[in-house]
Amino acid sequence: MLEKQELLAFIRQQKPELTDRLHLTKIGIFGSFARGEQTPESDIDLIVEFKP
Repeated sequence: MLEKQELLAFIRQQKPELTDRLHLTKIGIFGSFARGEQTPESDIDLIVEFKP
């Protein structure tokens, strides 16, 4: 099962490319992963902000 720290590390690793390709300014997680309550059935809830 994916752990919160693994997910955050992956997001940090991918952020430069996402910033360049999609003009992303912020990315974060919310929901069960953010609370540390994920289960094997959990999805990943992302919130993103883009440059205008």
